[in-house]
Amino acid sequence: MIIKILLFILGWVAGGMVNWLSDWLPIERRLGGLICSSCRKEMGWLDYWTLAPCKHCGTPRLLRSWLLHFGLGIVFVFVESIGAQRLSLVEAVLWLTYSALVVVIDFEHRLILEKTSIVGAILAFFVGTDIHGVVVTILGGAAGAGLMFIFFLGGELFRRWMEKRRGEPIPEVAMGFGDVILGGIIGLILGWPGVLAGLFLAIVGGGIISGVILLTMIIKKKYQAFTAIPYGPYLIFATFYLLFFA
Repeated sequence: MIIKILLFILGWVAGGMVNWLSDWLPIERRLGGLICSSCRKEMGWLDYWTLAPCKHCGTPRLLRSWLLHFGLGIVFVFVESIGAQRLSLVEAVLWLTYSALVVVIDFEHRLILEKTSIVGAILAFFVGTDIHGVVVTILGGAAGAGLMFIFFLGGELFRRWMEKRRGEPIPEVAMGFGDVILGGIIGLILGWPGVLAGLFLAIVGGGIISGVILLTMIIKKKYQAFTAIPYGPYLIFATFYLLFFA
């Protein structure tokens, strides 16, 4: 019971770290203090970590803040309860924290950042090597990045073809190059041929959920062609399933 309480507290702290980094990394080059995501004025340590409203603008904390604090705490306890079949508990905690950061930033800003990608690649390489060995890990990383690069090129070719057909530029891209890098990262941790299952699940899940989103937009008459949909979360959730449940 004590371990579960400590893990929940650790998840609470990790959730706060992800909130802090999500507020800074996509916008500023250098990290700063704890800030309100609305007015971007500095918040007190106690107010920030207890999820109190901003004293400057009175804005309540984002729903994302609550979900991360409680969500990571619950997930850490859950993972310890079921037993991380392929990862040690420390590896699981680090990977889940990194995954949460990628999902939040990609969902809110449509970005896979270089800084997070470097950290993710290092983490995935060491965890993947511990699970599969060096060769399988490197093969998985190369396959993940290579296959995602093919999808990236296909999306670019389709976008340019549509630009010529419509006679006007299309600012949105089907898939960003950050997704290619993320494909390599999940390939490192899943190894070869596990990365194939990860990409398959991500593509199927992404297709289904994206279809539902687009259908909803059409019904509400808010549909816009080439609406950007973040792909990183699907890669992350597919990897999560394979690491902890498959």
